[in-house]
Amino acid sequence: MRAAKHPLFVAVVALFATSGFGWAQAPQNPPDGFWFKTCQEEQGSKICTVQFNVLSPAGKLRATVNLSTLTGKINSKLMRLIVPTGRYIPDGITIQVDQSRKNKVPYTICSRSSCFSQIQMSDELVRVLKRGGKMYLTTTNFQEKKISMEITLKGFTKSFDGPPLTEAELREMIELRAIENANAAKRDNSAASQ
Repeated sequence: MRAAKHPLFVAVVALFATSGFGWAQAPQNPPDGFWFKTCQEEQGSKICTVQFNVLSPAGKLRATVNLSTLTGKINSKLMRLIVPTGRYIPDGITIQVDQSRKNKVPYTICSRSSCFSQIQMSDELVRVLKRGGKMYLTTTNFQEKKISMEITLKGFTKSFDGPPLTEAELREMIELRAIENANAAKRDNSAASQ
């Protein structure tokens, strides 16, 4: 996997970073723990994004994996990895699917709230994700401590190949996930008190 350096790439990065595409800024209540697809039209282009968010137990965004297909005025396929600021920039983000080779992806840009790594999304990358079981992301914080995250690939293929969710469907999935998480927390607290 190599980072894109083409001038068109710079234009696409600017478009993603300045528009509402794919949540360049972390959303207030991001969906957690499942793959989902959304599509929208903006600035003469259509973008479809397949995304997975990793939240901390306190509900803070730890990472986003975002695969975006942009068609129209600009045509591009990109995979973005988004993490909070406070990262050790030279280390970039390491990505691994199952037991495959680890790939280091350099940071492309950091904003006030997030650091982005971005690579071209090849057909081979999509095939690896569809066949995989788990994706592992590793970043290094400013104290040079490694932070690893495990992301399930269950549901990736259905989201990637299937139709996008409507806003109502996405809201419903977020609410169901919140209920599931609250019930799991209650069970954990109940088991711990016994």
